[in-house]
Amino acid sequence: MINKIKKIFSNLINIKNYKYIKNVKKFINIILFLRYIFIIFGSFLLIYLLIPKTFDYSKRMDFIENALSEDYNLEIKKFSKVSYQMLPTPRLNIKESRLSFAKGLVKSESSSLIVILPYLNLYNYEKLKIKKILLKNSKITYDINKSKLLPNFIKNINNKILITNSLISFIDKKKNIINLKNFNFHNKKNNFYLNALLNNLKIVLKYIVKEDRDKLIVTIPDIGSQSTIVFLDKGNLNLITGNIKSKNLDNNFQFNFKKEKGKAIEITNSLFRNSFLGTSFDGIINTSPYFNFNLILNIKNINNLKSNFYQFLANSKDVIKINKMLNGQVKINYLKKNYQSNYLNKVNINAFFENGNLILKNSYFEFIDGHVTLSGILKDYKGYQYFDFEIISQILNVKKFLKKIAEINIIGDQGSDMKIKGDLNITSRKINFSEIVLNNNQSFEDSDINNFKEHFENLIIKDSISGMFEEKKIKLFLKKIYE
Repeated sequence: MINKIKKIFSNLINIKNYKYIKNVKKFINIILFLRYIFIIFGSFLLIYLLIPKTFDYSKRMDFIENALSEDYNLEIKKFSKVSYQMLPTPRLNIKESRLSFAKGLVKSESSSLIVILPYLNLYNYEKLKIKKILLKNSKITYDINKSKLLPNFIKNINNKILITNSLISFIDKKKNIINLKNFNFHNKKNNFYLNALLNNLKIVLKYIVKEDRDKLIVTIPDIGSQSTIVFLDKGNLNLITGNIKSKNLDNNFQFNFKKEKGKAIEITNSLFRNSFLGTSFDGIINTSPYFNFNLILNIKNINNLKSNFYQFLANSKDVIKINKMLNGQVKINYLKKNYQSNYLNKVNINAFFENGNLILKNSYFEFIDGHVTLSGILKDYKGYQYFDFEIISQILNVKKFLKKIAEINIIGDQGSDMKIKGDLNITSRKINFSEIVLNNNQSFEDSDINNFKEHFENLIIKDSISGMFEEKKIKLFLKKIYE
């Protein structure tokens, strides 16, 4: 009985193994058959992709240019040669091309313009549709006077543009304003994204197109800066309006702007605020025919005046360097509020930036015990920084003033007027007085002026220019003068 059962199981196992082996053989036969199909398909695909290598693309450039014009509003002004590349995807490499987007809004000279070809259009160029192009190692120029055309240009391009390792220059009437190096760009739908280097700082831009307004977000990660620019009145090509909000570390500012064609940029409803200063800065900025500005700063609040002014003086060399790039006028007004504790009651500063110089004209400083009028010119000459100045001061009560400032007691309580002219060498910390006049008629002798100069250099500015605003040093100086 047992032997019969073993025989039955043995037969069953043999039947199962046979069926399994038979199924495996069928599967292997199918794989082998498909292998030939894949080989045949791959061969046809390779031939399909290789044949365009034999084409003369100079005869097809009219179709290619028409497709670029229709899909990208792009015109090829000049090129050296066109070659076909099969990998990584079928594409045309148009060498040494000169391009124009949107009738001159953006121009480019590119070492390579790469046109990605659709697989189904490798032979039929008459119906070519281009979905993606690449620009490499390009020199790009963007005309800011045509900025109003940018939103429509972006909105009408639904196809992809990729730009890598390029240089973009923003120009105003052929004059270069800003350069961005290592420029990389890509777009998605109607929005675009770019990153580049501005004065060796990485800058990231996002341009977002909406129906009623467009938004430009500018980020400079290295200095913690982010600005948001909203463009309004999109329908008027002769007018650009909007507002800007920006945060740069502890500094926050915002303002509205308006730019009419052929006119300066107007700034209104402005506000700047940090831990030191709160002010508006309304006015105009010209970019053509050259860059200049005319701004009015109405200071609302000012804190730590003394320490921040020291910092300004410590960086005076850098201020002059920056000034060489600026031309314009700034008026600074300040009127102390009742709740503020600053020593200054009123300030009116008239500052002009001209040809690398900072000029102060009849700038007025009013404090509790009198007022000072300052005129002068801050300049850089052969690596040295100079300040030529004229100071006219009026002290209402000299006795009270000296008692408060330097604990000096004098007889009489009369007022005093003084006029001082001279020049200060900021770099070497030397000062010269060409004229000192007291109460409009009493001129100091040369020996007194030299004594005044010696004490000023040794007691006040020997270590730092900021000593002119240190109470301890001023006290020592006044005590030495009134001994």
